[in-house]
Amino acid sequence: MAWVIGLETRSRYFVSTNDSRFQGRTRRKFQCIRIEKDWPDLASRYPDNVSEVFQLRRDHIADLQLVEIKPAVWVVVIHPFWDWSHLLEQRTELADFKNSGNHVYPATTFDLSRRLASTVERIKAKP
Repeated sequence: MAWVIGLETRSRYFVSTNDSRFQGRTRRKFQCIRIEKDWPDLASRYPDNVSEVFQLRRDHIADLQLVEIKPAVWVVVIHPFWDWSHLLEQRTELADFKNSGNHVYPATTFDLSRRLASTVERIKAKP
């Protein structure tokens, strides 16, 4: 997954720049796998893995996957490039859920792919 993020970032940079110095270095049009195609599958697979390994309850709010890791403490799976504060502003259902007495913490698909157990344990240890 890390190499995909690197290629995606590099691709966006090369496509967005008009500086001929950078376009010339690629010697061809730079193309890579698009994260947007894989991400919805990853976003649903990792909560499945977490709930299966730790025997936890799943839910979804505002098109996002959540796992309850202890009573009223939830992990929401987000994209590695998403800003958590902005996401709460845009997804009012999630913000309302959080403000109704639930503790909701983000976990990126990148973190879950690399360190699933330690990511869950780190969030579980929060008050």
